[in-house]
Amino acid sequence: KYLLEQDYHMVLSDLQMPGESGLELFCFVSYIRPELPFILMSGNQDPRIRREALKMGVCRFLEKPFELSALKRIITNPTLCRIQSCVGAPAA
Repeated sequence: KYLLEQDYHMVLSDLQMPGESGLELFCFVSYIRPELPFILMSGNQDPRIRREALKMGVCRFLEKPFELSALKRIITNPTLCRIQSCVGAPAA
């Protein structure tokens, strides 16, 4: 709802959240607002998850813990990528 009613510059989400996962949220966001860069963060150090997220079209994947300066570099980068829509829109 909020993504349709307000203007956002990007989405920053954790991978593990109550209810849906960050990847499920990414698929929903990429379907309704494909121009929004999506940054995913996680404390899970499994490289397969990072690869899968980037393969799906997530802009950046931050492994926690990370320095705030690293996040600042990413969000202030004028060449921040655009996401690609996931196949099949989720019902988030």
